[in-house]
Amino acid sequence: MGYNPCGIGWANNLIVRNNFIYIRGFAPDRRSTEYDRNSAISGLRTTNYDNSNYNNMLYEDNVIVLKAEDGCTQARGIWTTNGTNDHQLIYRRNTVKVEAMPGNVNKPSEYFYNDDVNNAITALTLSGSETDLPLNSIIIPQPIIFEDNRFIGNVNLITLGEGYGIASSVWMYRTTFEKITHDNEYFRPVRLGFWYWNTLNNRLIDTETVNIAADEMTPHFYGSTGFMEISYGQSHELTLTADSQPLRNTNVTITLDGARTFSETTDNNGKLKFDLLTVQHLNYQTVSITDYKQYTFTVAGYTPHTLPVSQLKTTASIAF
Repeated sequence: MGYNPCGIGWANNLIVRNNFIYIRGFAPDRRSTEYDRNSAISGLRTTNYDNSNYNNMLYEDNVIVLKAEDGCTQARGIWTTNGTNDHQLIYRRNTVKVEAMPGNVNKPSEYFYNDDVNNAITALTLSGSETDLPLNSIIIPQPIIFEDNRFIGNVNLITLGEGYGIASSVWMYRTTFEKITHDNEYFRPVRLGFWYWNTLNNRLIDTETVNIAADEMTPHFYGSTGFMEISYGQSHELTLTADSQPLRNTNVTITLDGARTFSETTDNNGKLKFDLLTVQHLNYQTVSITDYKQYTFTVAGYTPHTLPVSQLKTTASIAF
């Protein structure tokens, strides 16, 4: 009951596991002093208040079902945040279904947040802190990790950006996106943007889709004049050797197209696991889709190796 019910809230050092959350949202019988005509529901909620500070939070093996009936203005399956003060936030093996029921799309603006039907209903939404800083002043936060989750819906599936801010460093692995086959004329599986805020260093790796055409997975940029970026790719593994011996437990600097750099470490067998980013979707003054071209692998004491992405996809080893 109420204007903004939530299945499970937040706390530091929290484990939320093996829960079933089912909420149906309806139009309110009367106006609220705070929420007016807003009728909002959420399954798992962690909200960015005044530059949040959330640490060591694990959400796994939960099932969340939200049904937004006629007059329900916002439905968020997972409503979470990621900023520079947040660390070790992990969402793993959750199934989230958020469904706009017949009649609850394309309503007058009084029913929808920010006068936008597509911003109202989503399986996952992410806010964040420090998103209003100049682009060259932003500190990239530690990644918030999503692994092996399934998001089902007929409006949005993942949304970066809303009234509490916009997240950066959203890393999603082996996610299944599924479109519900009714009332989906406003369907946007991936959506970024709010106001003039920036979102950087986001990635979708090893994504699977159900009932979604390939071109539908192109991100929808909305409502922001900021820098908005997300990369798609696949997981990859290389065996690194030198003098016919594995390079064990060795730090490797990986440089993407001569500019973007990150580090990984080989395991005891010389295997290097990393995210092979292949496509960048960017909205900064103009919208662009760019195929990444090449990766350079650098190990101290050896000559760097550079491989084009097309070749790297089928390469299993590098000899330094």
